[in-house]
Amino acid sequence: MKIDIHQVRDSYAKVLKEFSKYLEDIRYIEPFPFLVGNPPRVYLPLSNKRVEPQMQRKERIESSHSEVKITLNENQICQLCSNKAYAVRKYFKKPTKEELKIMILHYNGSIDNNQIPKDVSEKFYFSSKEEDEVFNRMLSSFHYTLENFYFQEFVACHFSFQSSHEEWNTRVQNCLPFLEKNVKDHQIQKLMIVGSAAILLFGNEAKEIVKKPHLLPFHIHDLELKAIILRSPQAILKLEQKRKELQSLLQKYPKEWEVYNKTKEIDQALKEIVESLQRKEQTKRVEIANVKLTPASQIKNEKTIENEIKKQLGESKLLLYKTFKAKKEEIEVKQQIVKSLEVFFQSQS
Repeated sequence: MKIDIHQVRDSYAKVLKEFSKYLEDIRYIEPFPFLVGNPPRVYLPLSNKRVEPQMQRKERIESSHSEVKITLNENQICQLCSNKAYAVRKYFKKPTKEELKIMILHYNGSIDNNQIPKDVSEKFYFSSKEEDEVFNRMLSSFHYTLENFYFQEFVACHFSFQSSHEEWNTRVQNCLPFLEKNVKDHQIQKLMIVGSAAILLFGNEAKEIVKKPHLLPFHIHDLELKAIILRSPQAILKLEQKRKELQSLLQKYPKEWEVYNKTKEIDQALKEIVESLQRKEQTKRVEIANVKLTPASQIKNEKTIENEIKKQLGESKLLLYKTFKAKKEEIEVKQQIVKSLEVFFQSQS
């Protein structure tokens, strides 16, 4: 069988051209699976007739743009930010059930420079099914679900490589027009600002604001909305996971496991463990005006207390102490979120 070299060459060149076009197109959609930076250009003639590379490049770009303009969202077209890995496919979602004029701002991207997460915006509201479920559990207390709300990822793109504080500030400013447009177009009245989106908008101050169940004014140019800051469902899942892991380890100690399951007053249980440690150390107390005080020199930070519990009372008591602490923290955070949502939904629009 005789092989037509020219036909093979033309077929191979066509495959390379199509692959080059594919690499160019997906840069607007998601991060490259194996490339960093701009995709390579592949320009090979499809026949024996020589074609100028510059003309081929122009034809390919025009063809590419004419095909993708129809499907690209505004955040995918936007090229204002540096180090952009990809734009979120469905960065903005509308309610699919009874509509509330409330938008949830969140960010599934990474702001700690460790990784570029996969785009799951077509499947979930947050980063996973589990996160959606835990947020739905909170909303169910008020007879709502995720489907009642508008959602927007803020910022609307994910970024690779290390980023400076100034770069993140620039990205926030570049993305505010998208937020303003969606708020105006849909007459949004209130915002829930969740997790990393709150850090991007309020900086480290968000970590303190989130502890207070009150509304705050949020300004976008000439607009003022009522807003509240909430911990992310991912943070709640981490607290749950930490508590479950400690519980699993504690089951190795039947006596402590029984105490844990029977105890209802967590604060009292923690206090008793610390007091038993003090008795073990035969802590000297100073009595002033019939009030027993621990000398300032004996007041210890949490890490020191845990080390002393392990040393004086053993591994089992330390594990019991840490499990009680994890359970207490999880309960406090969930109660805090529910209280914040209560204030949020009770407030007048």
